[in-house]
Amino acid sequence: FCAIGCLIADFRRDFVQTVNKLLDDIGVEGINDIFTQHAEKGKQDLIDSAIPFTEMVNLYELEMQYEGQLHTIRVSFDSLPPSKDAIMEKYDEAYARRFRDTLPGMKTRVVNLRCSTIGIRPRVDLTIDTSGKAASLKESVKGTRPVYFNDAFVDTTVYERRKIPVGEIIYGPAIIE
Repeated sequence: FCAIGCLIADFRRDFVQTVNKLLDDIGVEGINDIFTQHAEKGKQDLIDSAIPFTEMVNLYELEMQYEGQLHTIRVSFDSLPPSKDAIMEKYDEAYARRFRDTLPGMKTRVVNLRCSTIGIRPRVDLTIDTSGKAASLKESVKGTRPVYFNDAFVDTTVYERRKIPVGEIIYGPAIIE
């Protein structure tokens, strides 16, 4: 892990629930009830984290298949699916993209429901402040210090980190403070 990455990355809470029901049996209301429960839990988890967010968003996915098939196709929504027709339209598009055809008249099964709640973190300016940088690597040297390497003390150059010029290569042994 990168420490700075942990501090600035968006925060995400994912939920997956297996339902394994025909779309006609679970219905849009049943799907949206589960999605709503997951989204509310995700939102509460983000609030409880006490991490500042500029916004929270939910993403919804259904893993579906035609009845009797083994593979699933993911169908994504930015908001709760509005209708069975909207679900089937997206499923048919995704299925046709993958297999170049659809199977009209076949029943569809909803295997898994996936909900992601994402807390968008404030963007951090990661530009490097070069105002205090030295013009050359020599100007960032603080001095030398004996350091124990391989059974002997070696005079080792000590650099002041904030003064090291951007893009500079330092060959060790070296100490950067």
